[in-house]
Amino acid sequence: MDIFLEYIVARKKNLKDIAIIAGILLGLCLLLFISLFFMFTQLSSFVMLLDAGLIYLAYLGITSRNVEYEYIVTNGEVDIDKITHRRKRKRIISVHSKTFDMVAPVGESAYRGEEHSTVSRVIDVASSPTSERAYFALFSKDGQRIKLIFEPTERMLDAFTTFVPRNVHKRSEQ
Repeated sequence: MDIFLEYIVARKKNLKDIAIIAGILLGLCLLLFISLFFMFTQLSSFVMLLDAGLIYLAYLGITSRNVEYEYIVTNGEVDIDKITHRRKRKRIISVHSKTFDMVAPVGESAYRGEEHSTVSRVIDVASSPTSERAYFALFSKDGQRIKLIFEPTERMLDAFTTFVPRNVHKRSEQ
């Protein structure tokens, strides 16, 4: 039986995103104010074209902060894509769940030692760093030890369990 699961997680805006958006808007306002001084000269048509370009660039900059991650599980193969403002898709990682050394909830005391083990690369594709639904997966790929932080559904965890039953640890109920 084939397994196909997909799930989309929207990245929550953090302080860095808000600061970038505020900086873009402040810079745009400043440049538009400066362009007012050139509006009634021979350069007015060029200035209006430049203003339109600046507004469009500000729009692109602000909307580029809208990020979603799509998790796709197909017969144990995990593909994670980054979707920027629903117009641009980029593959973050593709890995088979058979290579998972451990999948466990982030922050659970029983797995703190493994969670903070030495890794060469951390891929954070959860909605926020403090998400209560976040899990981490440890695996090796291309000679690198990688820690993947993501928010799988219960069905995805069950699918991982079929391939590596001893390595998947679900959140303990309190």
